[in-house]
Amino acid sequence: LFPAWETLPFERVSPSLETMGRRLRVMWRLRAGGEHLPDVVVAPVRALVQRLGPHVEDVEPIRLAPGAQLDRDALLERLVGSGYRREYQVEARGEVAVRGSIVDVYPVTDDHPVRVDLWGDEVDRLSRFSVADQRSTDEVDEAWIFPARELLPTPEVRERAGALVA
Repeated sequence: LFPAWETLPFERVSPSLETMGRRLRVMWRLRAGGEHLPDVVVAPVRALVQRLGPHVEDVEPIRLAPGAQLDRDALLERLVGSGYRREYQVEARGEVAVRGSIVDVYPVTDDHPVRVDLWGDEVDRLSRFSVADQRSTDEVDEAWIFPARELLPTPEVRERAGALVA
């Protein structure tokens, strides 16, 4: 499903994080092709006529798997840059929290948050966890984290925003 924004262009309300993440996931799957290529894309007319943000075609998800090398601070910087909010505790989509070597993130396209247990710079374990009690539920083999917004802060976007501020 390639959803349309549930807001109108003149409204001063942003679309939901889930909607933006799902749109970016579909765009990535179409570009990546291969095993990721969907058989069918369902899209309302409103979704097809909406403009996409600049550089949406360059979006790459963050793929996490046990055994992968990962710099925790670089991961946090990338998540915050792609629209995730850093919080004390993860409770909703689009949030990330850090406690020592544990990174909790609630991907905007998933139904459950993911806990990343690090051993140094290596992903030791990935597991889902419950938002209600913050306890791990079951382990997962991999996690795909898509951006939480379509307008990403690329150097070109930052330069244009700086020029508009001036």
